[in-house]
Amino acid sequence: MLWHELNATAGEPARKQVEDARMGVDFLISLISGHLHVVVAAAIGLAADVASRPWLAVATIVSLPPLAAVWYRLAVEATDE
Repeated sequence: MLWHELNATAGEPARKQVEDARMGVDFLISLISGHLHVVVAAAIGLAADVASRPWLAVATIVSLPPLAAVWYRLAVEATDE
């Protein structure tokens, strides 16, 4: 609640900087969420044996979690500013 009060009294440059930082972090969090949802869908497809290209599902499961970790690290760094 106090954050909204501080934001209301801050100058326009400070509000713009906060808005830009928040937009970047929101984008990175969306990437993390999307990647992890795709990994879960690929794992379910493999487990249910409905994946038409199992090698692609395995590649997805292997490659997207490290990317999600990279996006997480970037989001953390963006909040440190």
